[in-house]
Amino acid sequence: MSVPAGAQICHNCGGPIESMTRFCGKCGAPVATAPPPSPAAPAPGGMSAPSHGFPGAAPGFGAPPGPAGAPPGGRSAPAGRQPDGPRRRWVVPTAVAAVALVVIGAVVFMITRNGATAVPVAADTPSVISSQPSAEPGPSDPASTPPDADTAFTCWNGKTADTLEACGRATGIEGLKHIYPSLVTQWDRCEYVDYRPTTATYDCQFDEGVIRYRYWKDAGEAKKHYTTKYAKADKTEFVLDGQSMGTLYRATARDKSGVFTMTAWWGDGHYSLSVDAPSRAAQETLWATVGFRAVADLNGYPANETPREAVRS
Repeated sequence: MSVPAGAQICHNCGGPIESMTRFCGKCGAPVATAPPPSPAAPAPGGMSAPSHGFPGAAPGFGAPPGPAGAPPGGRSAPAGRQPDGPRRRWVVPTAVAAVALVVIGAVVFMITRNGATAVPVAADTPSVISSQPSAEPGPSDPASTPPDADTAFTCWNGKTADTLEACGRATGIEGLKHIYPSLVTQWDRCEYVDYRPTTATYDCQFDEGVIRYRYWKDAGEAKKHYTTKYAKADKTEFVLDGQSMGTLYRATARDKSGVFTMTAWWGDGHYSLSVDAPSRAAQETLWATVGFRAVADLNGYPANETPREAVRS
């Protein structure tokens, strides 16, 4: 590339610089104003010393002599020029680092204000911020987990079910204890009596007489037994919680053993309660001590609640 005569060249890239220009049009380096060259000493024999810069360069193409101690043939920075390459390279990284520090400071402030604690983890593990650890729920065990009171019921045998129908009818010895709360409180006075293989019976002895709690596996067998035994007795409805639940029989005379008998046969024919006493008064006294389970709770009751007793009419 040719350079016009008398034009100044860039000290950084060697390109021509137009007059009255402060920056090189090729590389963007600032143009320094060079001091006027000092007159060259005449060489011996009348010859002038060669100009500095490129050997044999035409006048105006050579650079001014460098400062003392500069390497021969090397170029020194013009007067007033500051090295700006390193400063430019550090401007962007410094700004990025400052922004990162501001962001980190904001995150730490928010964490501290919310009372959470950052848990240090390994570099390849996602960081977790938590105020306290959360436990994972374990598998549900109906035998040991308390049931939900809104959806479950406690059955007569202590098991749980979603509906009362799933509990089924109270049966056997455990069933008797559930439908007759008084059997539990009178337990030390009672003994199991094997009257029939199809029944579960407890006789509880008192000074006034006997209370007999009985469960019948076969309701038809129970019906035959009581309709025969009380063929000449007084019959009324047996009412619990305002509902007719069966038949209440009262013998009008003493039996062969000399006692008055009465029986409540109820619960679809599977339950019965008898009181034998030598007098009507003693019979009524024992009858008043018997407790019956509430009709709504015969098969079971809402979970986390207490089963209720029925009101007799």
